[in-house]
Amino acid sequence: MTQQAVIYFLLYSTFAMARVRPPTGLTRSGILSTEFTMVWDVVDDVNYKIAVVEYLSTTSRNINRPPNTTDVLPPFRVNQTTVGDAIRPNTNHNIFLFAINPTNFSDFSRTVFNRLTTAPSAPVDVRATRTKPTQFRVSWRHRNLGPGYHNVRRYSVVYGASDGQIWRKSTANRVSYLDVRNVTANTNYSIKVYGQIRRGVRTDDSSSITVTTVFGKPPSPILTSVTSSNIAVRWSAPDAGGGATNIIAYVISWDHEHHKGLKVIFDTNTATIGGLSPNTSYSVTLAARSSAGDGDSSDPTVVNTKSIDEIMETSIPAIQCRTEASTSSIKQTNPPQNTLTNSQKSTPSPNGARERILAKPSSNPVVPITIVLVCCVLIGLLAGVVYLYRRKKKMQDDHFQIILSNMEDEQ
Repeated sequence: MTQQAVIYFLLYSTFAMARVRPPTGLTRSGILSTEFTMVWDVVDDVNYKIAVVEYLSTTSRNINRPPNTTDVLPPFRVNQTTVGDAIRPNTNHNIFLFAINPTNFSDFSRTVFNRLTTAPSAPVDVRATRTKPTQFRVSWRHRNLGPGYHNVRRYSVVYGASDGQIWRKSTANRVSYLDVRNVTANTNYSIKVYGQIRRGVRTDDSSSITVTTVFGKPPSPILTSVTSSNIAVRWSAPDAGGGATNIIAYVISWDHEHHKGLKVIFDTNTATIGGLSPNTSYSVTLAARSSAGDGDSSDPTVVNTKSIDEIMETSIPAIQCRTEASTSSIKQTNPPQNTLTNSQKSTPSPNGARERILAKPSSNPVVPITIVLVCCVLIGLLAGVVYLYRRKKKMQDDHFQIILSNMEDEQ
């Protein structure tokens, strides 16, 4: 009995020593939604093969023996591999790592890694909105595929400029947007979004999008001339920023209480604004337009249009000067034929006195013009009232005629 036990012990020891030792240090890293990486310690001169079984799956797979040599990963003596074949997002998996004797496939051992959970799928519908010179908003939508074992705790937005610089900003909680600030005007940025579950576990990156920031604030418009109804201004171009786009037009706007206007100017840096009210204060602003949109508006330039009295006061003296100059030239070219005698000069006739008084210019020529304008306005208002009265009277007569016709038809 003792001899038989010794024989059994020797046989068991020999078989045990022939068995390949199981791998150690099996861990996971870089878990995404559709792939993950397994790492282990290399022992002996063996091949390593991976078998993945989805936890609580409706399909069954024999895990008591290593898979065939045609469908295993990896087929070489390495200490890590990335698994991404038919892996579902947000799903639990059991991982089996086999150490196999390269000369005898029946000689193997295994190590089990239970419950590896893949991350949810990547965010979708990534968009950039509310674009300004130094900021923009990134929004997205998240879809969880699979049983849903994981929840995204926060999101990270990765954005990079054309010069190769890359930044990353994260949300404080599970929200679907993030405002990115302190960026450069007129610059292209590429954007990606991913969700973070816990340390070492995150979703795949979303599809990349590109956003271009608009131009910054240009200098305020400079006033060049002003009348009672027109304003002329000029301006300078804003800073080019990152130089991603060119200015295609300028948008100039003016505002006075409820009177607002806008004008788009192409291929020039001057503009004339017409149709304004006299003696009125207007705020004039400017913005640069590019393919990315309209940039920030400049600081306003406040302009006061002139009144009609100011226009008349400045125009009438000029007219008088021109009239006097023309009269003097006529006198010089055409001297009078008849001259008065000394007696006639000393004793002017009453008619002559009356003529001199009538020829004397008015001391205040603005007053008659103002009276004429007021009279014209009153006449226009009176004509409008008469027209409205006659129109109303005619409508009443027509209505009365229709009623009489209806009564006659009924009889």
